[in-house]
Amino acid sequence: MVTLQDVVQAVLADLTNAQDNTNKLTRALANEYQTDSILQYLPIPNALLDEVQCSLRFAIEDAAVTACNAPPSGTTPSTSRLRAVARAVAQHITDGLTDQLHSLQPDTEEGVMRRQNLADSLAAPNTLRGVGNHVVAVLERAFRNRPTAPAEATSWIEGILEELKSRLTALFVAEKPFVEAVKDVNKAIDTVIDQRKIPIANAIHESDRSVSLLEGGRLQQLLTTNVVVDSKTLSGLPEQAVHNLHLKMRLRNYRWVIVSATEEPQLVPETT
Repeated sequence: MVTLQDVVQAVLADLTNAQDNTNKLTRALANEYQTDSILQYLPIPNALLDEVQCSLRFAIEDAAVTACNAPPSGTTPSTSRLRAVARAVAQHITDGLTDQLHSLQPDTEEGVMRRQNLADSLAAPNTLRGVGNHVVAVLERAFRNRPTAPAEATSWIEGILEELKSRLTALFVAEKPFVEAVKDVNKAIDTVIDQRKIPIANAIHESDRSVSLLEGGRLQQLLTTNVVVDSKTLSGLPEQAVHNLHLKMRLRNYRWVIVSATEEPQLVPETT
């Protein structure tokens, strides 16, 4: 197992080693330049690391996350996190509705074309955004009233799913082509959310975990949490399960400075 702290420390150690190797190369070049009839008149190259920025993608190990306490009631994920979760949930819903349309047996070729056009409209970006906006509204209210007791988490998720059914039924009832195709909109929405309950709940739970560690003021807990960082594993995870940590690092170099002839040299940091 590796923790996020281990990963950050490894990055910093690699930067330090890179500067160390560069300095040693400079020393070797200095000896070479000193004895060369031409090179001795040229400056000795020495690359210096100053500021480095990188983005680290990681996922939190489930075993570590489940051990975390629930965050305080009223703690809400960031807008970007909520929208990422909402997009994932909206995709599950529109995919489910599309599958339902394809499972229907139209009587005519014209009916086949109408349902295909409707399926295409469900996959359109505008439809996904519209569904996603409703999901965001539901999640924002849910997180403001989230229970603090872990035992109440199941009923909390069930409440979110029921509100999603209600809002999305009202949304699609207003779409005449959809009503004509599925007949019973309420049943269609209920069926889709029930069938896709597990991935939808997982997406919401992942957002909740993100609040617990990333936004709940628990930096030390986050740093000591087991994480997954290998690209192969991360590529197989849903978007909402993968976090991005942006690191901005500055390498401080030190020099030996002789203060006076009677004192030992002192190691002091360089100033920029």
